Amino acid sequence: MEERTPLDEIELTPDPLERLQQEIAAALGGLVHHSIPLHEVSTALDIGSTGGIWAVSMVKRYQHISVTSIDARPERVHRALMRARWQQASHLYIHHMKDSQSLASGTFDLVHMCSQGFLEPREWDALIAEMARLAGQGGWLHLIGIIPGKSSSPAYNQLIEMIERACSPERLEGAIYLYKHFLAAGLKSVTYSIHALDMGCCKQPAVPREAVFELLSLARPQVSAIFAPGLYDRLLQQARHELQQPYACGYAYLISIAGQKM
Repeated sequence: MEERTPLDEIELTPDPLERLQQEIAAALGGLVHHSIPLHEVSTALDIGSTGGIWAVSMVKRYQHISVTSIDARPERVHRALMRARWQQASHLYIHHMKDSQSLASGTFDLVHMCSQGFLEPREWDALIAEMARLAGQGGWLHLIGIIPGKSSSPAYNQLIEMIERACSPERLEGAIYLYKHFLAAGLKSVTYSIHALDMGCCKQPAVPREAVFELLSLARPQVSAIFAPGLYDRLLQQARHELQQPYACGYAYLISIAGQKM
């Protein structure tokens, strides 16, 4: 067996979005919504591998499940491959893929995704339709969305207001409507749970806080187009500083929803 090098260890250190996957599993009390009967699942698809955190955890914990993990970002695929290699994760297949169109319909018993952005209602509908296409008859869809909440940081709250003005509240808080989208897609046994992510100073390490900042940074192009240049980045920096103060407190919402294709 090859020995790990210091460089390997550095590269495998989880970044904020990867650590958020671990935080989500802790919040959910597991890797998927509790309503999904994993003993009936033999094949799973992970859309957006985020360094393979979820996929590797699945095959290590549930050895009867074969997981395919796809991502359009080469650096994420590389990290997922390295993580699978050093974790000696078998029954795990990792691919670089710009989209899932080349995957056959009805292939998987479980299609999982943790959304890493803010989507319009029509984008949620398209995403759920594609997940349903890939699920087999009786297969399950599991989708996780994050909604930024409020905090004691004036700069953070101003960022949220700017995003609402630039992107619309429906885009920022789109995960609220996932239950409606799942029902509209014709899924059965639809159920969801809501969890809080602590962004305050008492949460160490500051996993949710940094991950939410990563998500907020995705809205930079839309916000910068209508506000003063550089304002968004200055507020991000100020919000980070304010949320590290001893009195800091804040939260974000995590929505985990599952539905069955019948």
